[in-house]
Amino acid sequence: MFEFFENADKKVLELISVGAKHGFTKYLPFIDDNTAIVLLEYLYENNLHYAACLPFVDDRDLSSFVKDKAKNGDFHLGAFLPFIDDSAVRDVAFASIDGGEKIGDLAQLFPFMDDHDLEKLTKYALERGDGDLEAILPFLDNEFIEKIARDKLNGKYENLNLDQIYYFLDDDTIEEIFKKRLKIRLRP
Repeated sequence: MFEFFENADKKVLELISVGAKHGFTKYLPFIDDNTAIVLLEYLYENNLHYAACLPFVDDRDLSSFVKDKAKNGDFHLGAFLPFIDDSAVRDVAFASIDGGEKIGDLAQLFPFMDDHDLEKLTKYALERGDGDLEAILPFLDNEFIEKIARDKLNGKYENLNLDQIYYFLDDDTIEEIFKKRLKIRLRP
């Protein structure tokens, strides 16, 4: 019954996209991986309802699609995030930082990144002079935040404002920061 999906041509894609508006999505589970990515590309390029087919596109194909489209400044990543693999999210995040975005602008990515990638992204942003960590802090491990605070006390991360991370520090670290700042101010 669904053999016609195997060699999807433009006419079939048009029928599918028109049908998507009228309940044709119930057939999406039956299309093969090759057709699913072709369908996604067609729907996306023609600004049609592409979100319905995202769960049916192979992870690798979808991740590759996202990496390619994310190079374009007007790509909206939100709908794709639950369906792409960790490496695609990581690559998009680092490419965005390289492109001049601030870490706070990437908040929609954080729930979809693993702890290790979040830490690497945070260090990378700090080393590039971005000290506004407010958006990423809830997703970071407390021990890592403690390490950032100690690094700041030792002269690293000039642009980091410690005031934004106090809520995530334990009492001992806050006391250490207070004592160090007090010593600096009391020096003649």
